Amino acid sequence: MSKNTHLILAAAVAVAVALGFSSKGVAQDTRTLPLPLPAAPAAPAASDGASMLKTLPNPRDVPASLFEPLPPPAPPAPGIVPSETPYFVRDPLLDLSGFPPPGWFTELDIQVVKPHLVNRLSGVVQNSAQKANGTSSTVALPSAPLDWAVSPRFVLGYRLPSGFGEFSVAYRFLDTAGNEVQQAQDGPATLRSQLSFNMVDLDYSNSELSCWPAWDMKWTFGLRILTMFNDSRATQPFDQAAAGSGLYQTRDSNNFYGFGPHLALDLSRHLGDSGWSLRFRTDLSSDFTSGTDSFFTGTTTPPLEGVTRVFFHQGVSIVNVQTGLTWQPSRTSGTRLFLGYQYEHWFALEGVVDSGSHGQFWDQGVVLQATFHF
Repeated sequence: MSKNTHLILAAAVAVAVALGFSSKGVAQDTRTLPLPLPAAPAAPAASDGASMLKTLPNPRDVPASLFEPLPPPAPPAPGIVPSETPYFVRDPLLDLSGFPPPGWFTELDIQVVKPHLVNRLSGVVQNSAQKANGTSSTVALPSAPLDWAVSPRFVLGYRLPSGFGEFSVAYRFLDTAGNEVQQAQDGPATLRSQLSFNMVDLDYSNSELSCWPAWDMKWTFGLRILTMFNDSRATQPFDQAAAGSGLYQTRDSNNFYGFGPHLALDLSRHLGDSGWSLRFRTDLSSDFTSGTDSFFTGTTTPPLEGVTRVFFHQGVSIVNVQTGLTWQPSRTSGTRLFLGYQYEHWFALEGVVDSGSHGQFWDQGVVLQATFHF
């Protein structure tokens, strides 16, 4: 092959190579380029609700599979009580063994007392004949000595655990009478007096941890509902009255009912581990009362009766003090027995203020009390 032929082939190869590179560059240049992505929107303001939700933690699905058991719950943070914890559970710090156990309890008090009544009623009575001639009779009788009486008291209540205290309802009554022969205007006359009352207490109580060792303290407050009746009557033989003043019977009576606040404090001092303790209890109440004082006369000539009634409103205060010994088989026992002395005083029983009729009643005696928790 001639030299010219070699030169022509070399030139053709060079041209072919140049054309290949040129076509590749054109293809690259004419290729469609992707459009630029739009700019990301600005982040919402911090007040946007969506952004706030994104900042909250996302709880994981529990369990991840229905075939997997639930993991144990996380312990509560210090100072936070889980909502699953029930109320009114026994607390070792608040339900000490020395206090009565939670639950229902009942109590029975047997009070053997000697009552005393000071009757200061005084009223003016006119029958039809006395109204016609302008005369009247004054009735002012003393009280005959009252007999010894038994005054029971029944209590039913429920004590809550965890130091929440207890609720109770109590009922007490007393019924007694007495007779005495006195010298009247026309001769001997029989004086008879009687007294009865009913008392209901609706109370809340709680036992406190005392500041002193071996001491227990229990306070009570609530509502007291009260009714009371007392009267005195002097009766002499009909013939004796007909020959003299003509009054064969005179009678006065006091009848009232009321309600008011009731407070009590109970202190006990344990005597070592013997099961015995000294106890002191004071009970106070002040009742707003409404009642009637009545006065009666019966005459022989002519046989007439006269009645006067006076309505009143006033307050009656009651103070009750008990002291004695309590025995409990053990500090954890729900049974307690108490034997002691009681003094009780009622003030302002009668309401005729303008004539100074403010009767009083008091009693004192022995108290036997039994308490059972079940």
